[in-house]
Amino acid sequence: MAHLADLVVIPTLPSELLAQGLPDLLMMSYDEYGERGLWRLTELLDEHNVTATGVFSGLAVERYPDVVKAFKQGGGGREICAHSWAQDIQSYRLDREQMRENVRKCIDVITKVVGDRPVGWVSQGGQQNEHTLPVLAEEGFLWHCDYANTDTPFLLEVGGKKMVGMAVPFHVNDVMYVRERVPPSHYVEMFCRSFDVLYEEGGQIIGAVAHSTIYGHPFGAWAYDQVIRYAKSFPKVWFATRQEIAEWYLKHYT
Repeated sequence: MAHLADLVVIPTLPSELLAQGLPDLLMMSYDEYGERGLWRLTELLDEHNVTATGVFSGLAVERYPDVVKAFKQGGGGREICAHSWAQDIQSYRLDREQMRENVRKCIDVITKVVGDRPVGWVSQGGQQNEHTLPVLAEEGFLWHCDYANTDTPFLLEVGGKKMVGMAVPFHVNDVMYVRERVPPSHYVEMFCRSFDVLYEEGGQIIGAVAHSTIYGHPFGAWAYDQVIRYAKSFPKVWFATRQEIAEWYLKHYT
């Protein structure tokens, strides 16, 4: 098990060849695994009958509409959150109008494919800039998840509009474990120990991030299955989308 994480450390072409425009066909193939991995994770959520928030780039929604719709329809209705148009668009480099165009492209494609307009946003890499929040408020978003400062939701007031801020789950996030070539059992351990503390404190949020290109692989799906099973073994645990959390917060605290 300790070596399974090595499966997703994919060699890339030398930077000088990429700069010359040579396509990295192996990495492109690796990215395409995301569709297969998303089907696996969706079926896992369906098996447990739990909801979740899916964080999708606009381009992924456009390319793989069938699995995105399948994800949305399960668990009593899951949420589709916008995650920039593409992952090579770095939100923190965009000016205000470029940011608005990026946001609106995501709104358009997600609404077209799943029928519901997205109300949540996570920037690529969780990196926002000074234009991100004002544009999201102007475009009618409900929640924003580019933070690392809390375990609870908090109020964002921008231009007279109220939104909810929430933290990105950096510590229970498959990207972090794969980068360090850490086995999936560590992901499970980090979730369980964090859950134990937050459960005792009460009223806290814990998330578990699984990318379809990473923990959509069999070893990662095992880990994701384990954290769901662990959380379900406790009473009074609310499996909620980020939208549901934001709506609950605004109802009770504003």
